[in-house]
Amino acid sequence: MQTNKRAKIIATGICHNKAMTGSIELATVAAGRCIESAGIDPQEIRYLINVGVYRDENMVEPSMAVLIQKRLGINLDFTRYPDQTPTFSTDLMNGAIGSINAFQVADGFIKSGRSGYSLVVASDCHPSGQIRELHNNEPTHGNVTNSVNLSEPLDLSWNNFPIEACGSAVLLGPSETAGFEAFHFATADRDEIDKLELGQAGYVDFEQHGQEGKIRITIETSPEFYDKLLRSTIQEAAHFIEAHSLDSHNMALVAPSFNESFAHAVGRALGFYPEHVIDLWPNYRNPFTSTYMMGLHELRQRCQSSHGLAVDSVLIVGCSSGYNLGCSVYRI
Repeated sequence: MQTNKRAKIIATGICHNKAMTGSIELATVAAGRCIESAGIDPQEIRYLINVGVYRDENMVEPSMAVLIQKRLGINLDFTRYPDQTPTFSTDLMNGAIGSINAFQVADGFIKSGRSGYSLVVASDCHPSGQIRELHNNEPTHGNVTNSVNLSEPLDLSWNNFPIEACGSAVLLGPSETAGFEAFHFATADRDEIDKLELGQAGYVDFEQHGQEGKIRITIETSPEFYDKLLRSTIQEAAHFIEAHSLDSHNMALVAPSFNESFAHAVGRALGFYPEHVIDLWPNYRNPFTSTYMMGLHELRQRCQSSHGLAVDSVLIVGCSSGYNLGCSVYRI
C-alpha cells in the first residue's frame, strides 16, 4: 500500500576514534550512539543497511550488516520470540555514494507502508587493522593519484591510504512533512569512463600477496581523477537543482571531502553561501562511505546550536569513481 509518507531523519551518530581500527566496531559504536540519541527500543528497527566498503581483513562473507546487527542485539532470535518482527539486514555497496542509495531504499520501505525504523550504517578502515599515526608532514589524502600499494605490513602511518577510519549511522522513520523529497543517480558507460579517466579502483591482489591478501589493499587512481570528477559532479548537480527548482540560498550543502578544496568548490559553483557548506575535511579528512551521514550529523548539530544555521532543506551531492553520482534533497 503506497502512502504519502517519506523517510525522515530521526537521529544520527558517528564514531571517529583513532584507537578503533575495525569497521564492524566503528559502525557498531556509531549505530549505538544513534539509537541512544533517538531514544527508541532497538527491536523496533526493521531494516539495517550497511554501505561500508573497506572492511576488516577484506571480509566478503558473511555480510557486515548481519555482524553489526548481532553486535547491536537487534531481533536476533525470532524463532524463540515469534511475536517479534524480524529485522532484515543487508550490505549495499556503491562506492562512496552507497548511503544515498540506502536512503532511497529506506524511503521506498516507508512509502510502501511498512512499519518500523530503518538504520543505515557505514564504516571503512584499512584491512590490516593498524592504528593510524598522524605526523605534521603527512601528505594530504587527496593527492593519491597514481597506482599505490597501501598494504606494507609495517607501514603504521597509513600515509598513502586515502580513507579516514570512521563510522556513521542514520536512523530513519516515517513523516508527512520533513524528509527526503527527490533522488537522482547518474553513471557513465564503459567508453565514457575510459575517455574521461574517471577511475579509482580498490582491490586485493591475491596473485601477488597470497594469504596475506586479507591484510593488504591496493588502490589505483587515474591521473587528475579528482579534478575531472569535480567538474562532472558540478555539472550533474546543477542539472538536478534546475530540474527541481531549488534555491541554493535557503539550503545547506553536504558534499564530498576528497581533499581540502572539493566541498567548497562544489558549493561555489552551485551558488551556496560558504557557511552553508558542510565540509568534513578539516576534522575528518575523507570518510568515504561515511561522508554524507557524517555531514548530516554535522548539519543537525549546527542547526541545533545557539547560532543555528537558518536553512529549510539540504542538498546532498555525492560522487564516486566511474562517474557515479547521486543527488538528493532533504526537507528539514
